[in-house]
Amino acid sequence: MNGYQQASLVLSLAEALRRYDSWTGETHLHKTMYFLEDLLGVPAGLKFILYKHGPYSFELLDTIGLLEANDFLRWQPQAYPYGASAVPGPASEQLKKAYPKIPKLYTRQIEFVASHLASKSVRELEKLATALWVIRREHEGTVEADAAHINKLKPHIPLPDAIDALRAVDDLDRQAREADVQLSTH
Repeated sequence: MNGYQQASLVLSLAEALRRYDSWTGETHLHKTMYFLEDLLGVPAGLKFILYKHGPYSFELLDTIGLLEANDFLRWQPQAYPYGASAVPGPASEQLKKAYPKIPKLYTRQIEFVASHLASKSVRELEKLATALWVIRREHEGTVEADAAHINKLKPHIPLPDAIDALRAVDDLDRQAREADVQLSTH
């Protein structure tokens, strides 16, 4: 995808998250885009690394910057303790008209991710996205071994929470297969 196609996908995801009552902060965009790509196989072409609070994409940060610079997206302040929320900007309709194909092509995947993850807190998203990272990239063989690996990578995530996150991701993967929204198998 080119930058504007990625931008149209991110804008569509932000709008979907808001429809499901997410406050749609930057972390929500990073983690849900990661799930779109890594769990559901949406080929956005963003590279993710395991960073301070789970999978993170500097390329996505650039795409968010493109959205902001062109008034396709803006940040709306929220009451403490929440950070700003991503909302469609004044020029968002122009982007949607110019690049309608990508969001339409991946509507089912966007809706699946938004409906399952919009209500999650930043801490929950970190645990879930890190669990998906370990399952897809650093699988140790068992839930217990994967949980220990998560705890080693992120010592602030206790073993019971890591196990819960791994099971939740496994359940989400099962639901995605049953809903037939995965575009590739891993």
